[in-house]
Amino acid sequence: MKGPAVLWYTILRLLLIVVPLAILLVLHVNFIVAVFAATFIGLCLSYILLARLRHRMASGLYERMHRAKPARSEDDDAEDAFVDAALLKEEGAGEPGESATSNATVSTGGAPEAAAANRSEDHAEGDA
Repeated sequence: MKGPAVLWYTILRLLLIVVPLAILLVLHVNFIVAVFAATFIGLCLSYILLARLRHRMASGLYERMHRAKPARSEDDDAEDAFVDAALLKEEGAGEPGESATSNATVSTGGAPEAAAANRSEDHAEGDA
């Protein structure tokens, strides 16, 4: 069987449910009972008959999920450096005459107590 293992596994698994369902319905079994029985039969048959295909599908999915990421180019590194520099410049820029630590609510995650403590330390350093 060529092609994606996921597709073949899904098609065969559905067939292993639909065929018993059709047979049970032809035998005039109650619809609800036929659905449950066909599902159980299909589950058991797919576990036995589709083991190799299930393993192939699982291996393919594992390989896809753990595929090596593409190598970073110099362009990516240059862009990251530019963005980092812009962020540092933005953090350093504030109101004129304001120190970088006076805006402590941002650097402390917004905790008012820590911001107040940082402000009082700044004022104590300024007085000394």
